[in-house]
Amino acid sequence: PDWESRLDEYRAIFTGHTRELWCGESSTEYTKFPDYGDVSARLHAFNPNARLVYLMRDPVDRAVSHYWHVVRHQGETRSLLALIDSDTEILNVSNYAMQIRQWLNHFERDQLWIGTFEEMRFQPMQTCQRLFAWLAVDSMFTPKSLSRVHNETPRSFTGPEPTLLHRVRHSALWSMVGPHVPSVFRKSALAMVQSRIDRDAPCINAQLKEARELLRVKLADSVAELEEVLCRDLDEWPSFNQRGN
Repeated sequence: PDWESRLDEYRAIFTGHTRELWCGESSTEYTKFPDYGDVSARLHAFNPNARLVYLMRDPVDRAVSHYWHVVRHQGETRSLLALIDSDTEILNVSNYAMQIRQWLNHFERDQLWIGTFEEMRFQPMQTCQRLFAWLAVDSMFTPKSLSRVHNETPRSFTGPEPTLLHRVRHSALWSMVGPHVPSVFRKSALAMVQSRIDRDAPCINAQLKEARELLRVKLADSVAELEEVLCRDLDEWPSFNQRGN
């Protein structure tokens, strides 16, 4: 609601960059309509001449990754199946056709470059060359970090236990009093509400298999719409590349 009053904070990100043809930043928060409101309208009000880059991952894989992120970093204790039924964000963010429509309500199509995570992963240089050509910069430039993997969830990690103490730790009350609790007690409490999570455990794999199929069914129409918008097949997405078989 107060985004206009904080524009100076946003401009400060680009301090010192005055001679570049393009300056950019990135965030997944820009494509979380309607959960985060109409970000596209606000960005257009700020800069109607912006160029926008949108990378899309196989929507089922993205939703599963989304799930592990909130388990690991936000204390989520529900199963993925339960989250699909109760949290609209996990489906909305994977509904790329809906997200793109919001941006095309305010920007021209040629201001939006759309690619896939899989293209960037398996053909990084070719994908960057197409992107750089679209930006009218040196298409032969090779980013130093092109082969690095970022933000990958490990196969096993320490996660939350669904206990009363866990709910207290992630409550508004704890947000207020937690910083005033001595660190030795905070560490002890943290150890009591966490356990080791093995993503390859048979019981988790069985749940994920069922959840993946449910996600595929729920997102199939949006993928079909997306292919129409982009005028291309998205066969690089393993969850949908056997639809005709």
